[in-house]
Amino acid sequence: MDGVRIRCHTGGGRGRDQSSSGPRAHRHQLAQTRKCHGLTQWDIADALGVSAARVCRIEHGEVSSFEVVARFVEALGGRLELVAGFGDHTLRTPVSDPGTGTAA
Repeated sequence: MDGVRIRCHTGGGRGRDQSSSGPRAHRHQLAQTRKCHGLTQWDIADALGVSAARVCRIEHGEVSSFEVVARFVEALGGRLELVAGFGDHTLRTPVSDPGTGTAA
């Protein structure tokens, strides 16, 4: 996940970009996004029905499936997409549907 860019919207103002690169950079992007939304690990834990310690582990990359990440992203109000690049085109597939609160 090199060069991933997160756009944070902080209410009525303009959003700010947070970008990172390198093989370990993606580990902290969920935490950065959570903080951008003004949420605590306890807030996300409550939304997911897990402990704050589990949220911490997810934010540090300890996930067992796309569904775990999809639920986390949904708790932030987003939608997880899987993107595959094929040189001449890109395929985007939703992994979650925030409207239903379930992985697609």
